[in-house]
Amino acid sequence: MIASLESSGWWYKNSPRPCDKRILFDAGNDADIFAHNVAAKGIDLAKLDFAVVSHRHSDHTSGLNHLLKINPL
Repeated sequence: MIASLESSGWWYKNSPRPCDKRILFDAGNDADIFAHNVAAKGIDLAKLDFAVVSHRHSDHTSGLNHLLKINPL
């Protein structure tokens, strides 16, 4: 499953094939809102396998500060 928990909301996309990896795609532009969305969906960031950033603009990366507090690896 691929998840994006951006500041404007969140969305999920099932991968076209079964996948046992947890992948975060982008992290939004506000770490506090990102943290709220993660908690609201009950997602354990410590269990992520990958984090993907589509490009290095702050509106896609700011939530990474929160992610790295939970999952520094």
